[in-house]
Amino acid sequence: MSSGLDLRKRGARKDPERRGPGRAQRPSPLTAIDAGSPGEIRVSTDVMLALQHLYNSSPSIQAARAILQGQLLSSGCVVRRGGRDVNLKDTFSRHLEDVWVPFARGVIDSFLMFGFAVVSLEEEGPPPFANFVKGKQMAATSQMGPPGDRVRDQREPLSASEVRKRKLPITDDSRLDAKINTNKLNSGGNLVPHIP
Repeated sequence: MSSGLDLRKRGARKDPERRGPGRAQRPSPLTAIDAGSPGEIRVSTDVMLALQHLYNSSPSIQAARAILQGQLLSSGCVVRRGGRDVNLKDTFSRHLEDVWVPFARGVIDSFLMFGFAVVSLEEEGPPPFANFVKGKQMAATSQMGPPGDRVRDQREPLSASEVRKRKLPITDDSRLDAKINTNKLNSGGNLVPHIP
């Protein structure tokens, strides 16, 4: 693990390498705009790590961040239609607080650190304890639990040959991947933004 000083040294400004008579190797981000065509803009990971370290370790930057985020996000997320606030149901209001407010914090942090924000859309995770509730429901209907008042049928364990007969054939990876991807697309989950 490198120290903070090493990160600062790695992220220090460097003179651009010259190629030809007075031309810089890497163009300015504004040259793509001036030329009217999209250009490639490279971002140094060393510089990004140094900026992130400075941003997270400096008390004055953290104080300014807290004030800025407090002013921008103090009222949370509000949905407006036609210039008027919309009354939200509790479920959607919780969704805004759980997903969109942390996303807004991440965007603010990213802009303050780097000057841009990379956003990815990912499928929303299940609500907390969803598997626990599902497991309790399955256990209530399972015949594996304690017998209680119901009468369980006494079965003999399966023989090895019967177990082998029940096994499903192995499919190739490409068909399995396609099946997984179509199940994800058809699952109907919400896509929510994240700052990677």
